[in-house]
Amino acid sequence: MGCDKLKIGYVLAAFPIFSETFIGNEMRAMAQRGHEFTPLVLGGGESRFQPGDKVLAVRARRVHALNLLHVLLTFFVSPLGFWRAWIFARQLTGIRPRSAMLSGAKIATFARRLGCLHLHAHFAHCAATAAIIAARINGITVSFTAHGYDFYGSPSDLRLKLDSSELVFAVCDDMAKNMKALTEDATIVTVHCGIDPARFKPVAQKKYQDRLLLIGRLVEQKGIHVLIEALSEMDAADRPAVDIVGDGPWRIRLENKARRSGVDCIRFLGARNSDWIAWHGPRYRALLAPFVICADGDRDTGPVVAKEAMAMGLPVIASRLMGLIEIVTPETGWLVNPDDRHVLAAAIHAVMTAPPDEMARRGMAGRARIESCFTLDRQATKISTEFERLIERQSRGSAATFDQFAVPAGRKAGGDPGPILE
Repeated sequence: MGCDKLKIGYVLAAFPIFSETFIGNEMRAMAQRGHEFTPLVLGGGESRFQPGDKVLAVRARRVHALNLLHVLLTFFVSPLGFWRAWIFARQLTGIRPRSAMLSGAKIATFARRLGCLHLHAHFAHCAATAAIIAARINGITVSFTAHGYDFYGSPSDLRLKLDSSELVFAVCDDMAKNMKALTEDATIVTVHCGIDPARFKPVAQKKYQDRLLLIGRLVEQKGIHVLIEALSEMDAADRPAVDIVGDGPWRIRLENKARRSGVDCIRFLGARNSDWIAWHGPRYRALLAPFVICADGDRDTGPVVAKEAMAMGLPVIASRLMGLIEIVTPETGWLVNPDDRHVLAAAIHAVMTAPPDEMARRGMAGRARIESCFTLDRQATKISTEFERLIERQSRGSAATFDQFAVPAGRKAGGDPGPILE
């Protein structure tokens, strides 16, 4: 079976989501490799999203369009598959088994009509649960990618999901080690989220301005509160201007903290799309990524913003945390201990006083590192290879074939599943 014939259902809790650029990036990269895919979405999406996700949002199939009749029809098509799915569902503790079965059966209905040979979910919560159930109903392979809060902040039935999937992707090596510590039976592969270096690139003859950039949702794990404390320790005359791009539940708290601390060098710019970052990003002096581990364990595991910044030639000040330590090296930036405002302040001073040739050298080293290790093409190639191996192994080892799940005669493969019965 050739990779170019692969039909994939991407199972997502919600889509599109403005801050989850990595999902749209991955699907577009897979499409460039010739794959046919459809986003199968359990919920809704945000009204504001990245420009490149508009076409993907139109292609998405939303399972709330199906009713109980479709679930019953799916049961009659594959009663044995339903039983296998129920064996998994009844072991769940984070969601009611019947609710999980209903969502999974709706995903299975769309996947069968579209001729999907594989289901892949992003995040280890409800999307992974529904994908596993749907795959068991249809007798096809399944995988999921874990990211951050779903694995560290609010995990749910993780070991069960790891053992019930043919393949699990970790977005950094430390996460893969943590997964392997939970179970010896799962197949776990590290696949870093990639970026497009042709889109995020340096500007020619850069002039190093005194403004730093931080990009991310305004939440605890971004460490912006630590940044404010670090800036408050510096002499007012030495504080650099900092632009913070993003929005979130901590915005008012952080603005108040900056005001109380007398730190008036920060501008909160609000959310900006990836086009804005690609245009304005290269003109900053460096990127700040002072991330921390939250009280509940949540953390960033493989931040795309650090990769985009390095592709644009920006050195990075990053916390010495999982994911970041695999991206940022001493040659490409400065690594600091998380939650340490003193060391962060010292790193900011080092960035602001570094000579232009040193900044240029670190910027070029960062660009080269992204091109060799963290491109979308590299990511898609690895995922494609793993998916193809799964399906080939499934087709060799199973007595059943995928013919029973083929697209009905007269319907275009990979196209619209046809009218939905109400």
